[in-house]
Amino acid sequence: MTIQAYASKLYSDELASNITVALYATFTLCCFLSPSFTRALGPIRALAIGIGGYAVLVIASLVYFILNGDDAAGEESSTGVLSHMLVLAGAINGVGSSLLWNSQGLLILQYSERGVNGGTIFGIFWAFFNVSAICGGAVSFFLFNGQAGDNERSNEHSVVLLFLLFLGFILSGALFTNFLLPPSELSSAQSGISQTSNAGIPNSDVSSQIMDKHESALSWAAIRVEVLNTMSAFRSKRLLFLSFLFFYTGYKQPYQLVTFGDRFFDDSTLGLEVMSFYCLDMIGGIFTGNLLDGKYSTATSSNLSSQHRKVAIQCLLILVLLTSFGNYLALLQERPCISDDDEVDCVTSLNYTDVRVLRPSISYGLWGFTDSIVQTYCYWLMGLYFENAGEQSRAIGFYTCVQSLGWMLGFLTIPASRVAPVTQLYLTVASLVLGIIFCLPQIPRVESSSSDERSELLRSTEMA
Repeated sequence: MTIQAYASKLYSDELASNITVALYATFTLCCFLSPSFTRALGPIRALAIGIGGYAVLVIASLVYFILNGDDAAGEESSTGVLSHMLVLAGAINGVGSSLLWNSQGLLILQYSERGVNGGTIFGIFWAFFNVSAICGGAVSFFLFNGQAGDNERSNEHSVVLLFLLFLGFILSGALFTNFLLPPSELSSAQSGISQTSNAGIPNSDVSSQIMDKHESALSWAAIRVEVLNTMSAFRSKRLLFLSFLFFYTGYKQPYQLVTFGDRFFDDSTLGLEVMSFYCLDMIGGIFTGNLLDGKYSTATSSNLSSQHRKVAIQCLLILVLLTSFGNYLALLQERPCISDDDEVDCVTSLNYTDVRVLRPSISYGLWGFTDSIVQTYCYWLMGLYFENAGEQSRAIGFYTCVQSLGWMLGFLTIPASRVAPVTQLYLTVASLVLGIIFCLPQIPRVESSSSDERSELLRSTEMA
């Protein structure tokens, strides 16, 4: 995440855009395959392999900066063999990302108990996930802070050291997957997890026989069946309604993290802002998880109840209010550029010692907090509506596919020469509005304890 936040500063604007577009293009396409590989390999093994994709991009970046030296962020850096190597590495990273996000999402849902602690468990994961970005922001701040803008050799050494540290974190993460417990070993402690298929995504007998046994050998028949079942998610009324919110979770961040952050903060300040963004992201994840699991009320229930509906509405209200305020402050910051075609004249990269940094910092922080709200809410909903491992894996595949499509389109528009920054902000606002409108019909409804009434509710999620 830190690399994405610094993308336009580390590479040229165009190269940064090309790398991230390649990454999220392959991520989007591979989301159709990742559920089958995740379940055939097992989520823990798939998680370790997925982490390797991130190492490929970091190693390629190290080669690029070592060989390209002082010209790494120049205009010529968007072409040439080394640049093509980085774009290819970004594409490989996308393949690994599809495996990583599907496997870790499946683990989160399998570890949790439906309607009781799904939000809390995702909030804990989200907190630890954001610690990496906080550490990256801290390291970036100390590496870049105090360096003169013309000290290119020092900057080059700092970038190489930064990527070496990132590589160390990545390899450590892959190593520590060996200490994860398979969900099957926690079944005795989580007897409340249902193993029946209820959510409306077809789970054919052939798919169950092939994939639910977690065969070590990947067969084309297994992959084909699972891909078809994953594609069937695109006919699910529930997921289609939620797809607009899923899209927003990815589309918003390229503008927020890169376009806005790179323009209004200098190098060292951006490190602090990244720390702030992900610190609040971490806090927001824990808060939202507790809110959705009813930790701030008197009772919880594994059945869909009025309490689930109430906390869902509260969550969406908080999301809309805080995000809208952050967007309003960002619009005030962008306002000088609306009537000024010269980006250089209307934008000032602010240092943390400048009092003017307060307004964009508030926007950045609010976006971090609300990012965790929308991410946690989406996973909480998937935990409520999709119960067996096959359906959860496919639902996550659909979610990450639509989300990465948002990321890809967002990064495609990053260069100001393609889409004006203020227009990027307007498009981000529009994607939020559509996401909220279409997700409202999917707010949890009261679920009766009667099995007949429960079946009737679940039938409403069947394919269009």
